[in-house]
Amino acid sequence: MVQSSAEVTVKTTVDPMWIEHCLSTDVFLHSYSGYWAYGFAYDSKLGWLLFEQGDERRPEKAPRGVMKAWRAGEKLPEGWHRLDVAAATAAWQAGVRRSGEGWFEDGDGNSYDLALQQALLGEIRYG
Repeated sequence: MVQSSAEVTVKTTVDPMWIEHCLSTDVFLHSYSGYWAYGFAYDSKLGWLLFEQGDERRPEKAPRGVMKAWRAGEKLPEGWHRLDVAAATAAWQAGVRRSGEGWFEDGDGNSYDLALQQALLGEIRYG
């Protein structure tokens, strides 16, 4: 048997409904990403400041400097992430790589969650 490989490039357009989903509170429902991700703060321009809660207790307030770093676009401490248009776009790309161009249309809460984990965490840690 002959083995071969090929690099494939796909140009895709991010569905605005995907961006809307990522920036809505629905993304934090338990059936989506809410079992590991907690939307700590929201800004219409910045998107979400997200806390990766995993099995930890949700923080009542952010550690010193987290809000300032989020607003300034600076690096966030471990366990804190930005869920903004750029992260939603990266998740879209992860979804296409994982399941093809129809991933959003044909997907479900689990596939959306996995794409977000890949974009935000760099790997699938939960689920």
